[in-house]
Amino acid sequence: MGNSKVAAHGRTVLGGLERAIKNMDNIKATYAALSVMHSEKLHVDPDNFRVGFFCLIASPCALP
Repeated sequence: MGNSKVAAHGRTVLGGLERAIKNMDNIKATYAALSVMHSEKLHVDPDNFRVGFFCLIASPCALP
């Protein structure tokens, strides 16, 4: 809770979810560049996204 970098990334992720909601008709194109960055540059394991979104959905929101 006290890590400012983790909190900032959480805000970024939630902003991305907001972007998805606003672009429901074309989510694939909306996230194409972000997908490439996470897979090719950052080498994020795709399973981490499933775990992260499950945690987001399953836990109560503690944002200020």
